[in-house]
Amino acid sequence: MNPPQNNNLDPNLFSGPFAAFGQTINGLKDKISQIQAQRVLNKNTIKDKLAELGRNIEEIVQQTTNKLRPLAARNAELTQQVQQQQYNSMLLLRDYLTDIMETDKLVDEQLRTAKHEQKDIVGEIDKLKQELDELIR
Repeated sequence: MNPPQNNNLDPNLFSGPFAAFGQTINGLKDKISQIQAQRVLNKNTIKDKLAELGRNIEEIVQQTTNKLRPLAARNAELTQQVQQQQYNSMLLLRDYLTDIMETDKLVDEQLRTAKHEQKDIVGEIDKLKQELDELIR
């Protein structure tokens, strides 16, 4: 914006009762020039403050990012550890269930064998009973 110019009216232009009117107009023009100059100054100050605020925001973002980076890395490490523990637990559970199923198969086989042997023993007992019955008669 251009520097304020003196656009005051010639004081001799108004005379008599209108002289005060000319002075008032000149005073208002001076006030308007001062306000415009202050407006330019305020505008520049606001621009400077906004630029400073932008720099402060960038600095805060950078500091926050620098603080969060190690936390994010630690979080990723812990997450990986938890996942590995879960995987290991699943492997143990799988092995345990496989063991139970194999043991169950063995128990079933042993049960069948025991029933077969029981039948054989009952058969032998029946034979011995018959032989004893024949001896007693």
